[in-house]
Amino acid sequence: MKILLFQAYIKTRGGAERTIMEYAKRSKHDVDIYTLAYLPEQTFQEFKKLNVHVIKSNPLAEKVVNSFFARGFFYSYVLPSIKLPVEDYDAMLVSLSGLGEFIAIRNRIPQRTFMYCHSPLRAACAQYDIKWMQRKLTGIKRYAYDLARACYSIGEKLAWKHFNRVFFNSNLTKERAINKGLIAEEKTDVIYPGVDLPKINHTEAGDYLIYVSRFTDMKRQRELLKAWQRFYRKYKPDFKLVLVGALEKQEYWKEVVRLAEKTPAVALYPNVSSEDLHNLYKNARAGLFLGYYEDFGIVPFEVLAYGKPLIAVDSGGFWDLAKKAPAVIPIKEEFDFNKFMSHIYHALIHFWLNEQFYLERAKQNASFVHSLNLTWDRFAKELDRKIGDEW
Repeated sequence: MKILLFQAYIKTRGGAERTIMEYAKRSKHDVDIYTLAYLPEQTFQEFKKLNVHVIKSNPLAEKVVNSFFARGFFYSYVLPSIKLPVEDYDAMLVSLSGLGEFIAIRNRIPQRTFMYCHSPLRAACAQYDIKWMQRKLTGIKRYAYDLARACYSIGEKLAWKHFNRVFFNSNLTKERAINKGLIAEEKTDVIYPGVDLPKINHTEAGDYLIYVSRFTDMKRQRELLKAWQRFYRKYKPDFKLVLVGALEKQEYWKEVVRLAEKTPAVALYPNVSSEDLHNLYKNARAGLFLGYYEDFGIVPFEVLAYGKPLIAVDSGGFWDLAKKAPAVIPIKEEFDFNKFMSHIYHALIHFWLNEQFYLERAKQNASFVHSLNLTWDRFAKELDRKIGDEW
């Protein structure tokens, strides 16, 4: 079978890019990837070995891809006008992390048009996401956002009608779409992405906590640094805090740097290699994850797979699975900056006072993750089977 896989943009080392890359590598079918913007220097190098076709419809596609609002307006306008060679393929799979669904308004294969949904456009979906967006906007920007969201939602529902079946990366993501009325539950499946699991079961506890995530406000590195300042002043622990991640928003990164410079026992590691990340995980004492209602979340499972205690927010698609791990400390989700910072602070205290208990139990975390079978081979086979069954 030949599959046309559409991804609106391939621009970072993010979860959506990783997922389509791993599927294209492992699928038993012939997969061609079509995209409007491909930035090879910013994304996974493995894409160079895959069949990536850049649609040369407009020179602005790559220029606006890193600007949230400009990207939203541009792609919403351009995607419905693009014509893809669907007649050359047996099935079409749209990878959606916001905006990509509009491609199906003009391009689809009868009874064989599918979507893998990493997330509906969060800025126009669940109320907790809309609340997050609105808190940063004032005056005319607030009204413009409300109008744009209303217009987008009309086109979004029209586009979703053209998909025969939608696969989601978590139950949380599926609930977002169903609650908005985008899809009927009987036309959905949850297929968890894969996770790179190290070939080790346990490592010795090092002298730092690690938080791996892109530097952007929804990952909440600022809240963590504020909580760490308070925690370190009171307890003077024998470990540091290490923040690792790709640079996504330069202004936010500058804020994090300024705050880190005022914070004791903190190290920043932007844009690390896979080998360096492996060593950072291996030598950590515990791992954190703080993403705001994360769609799925690969990092928590990586922490567990290295046999480390996980200190994580109790929202997000990963939580259904990760909360059952032997050594997990939950952080209560909270929208308010100061309240969430306080929850992080108390979670750090809890780990500090019960450290040996969690370090001992964390020796079982790796085997727990392996028992979930969160491999990329499993993911590709399951998605192949679902597409094949429908076809």
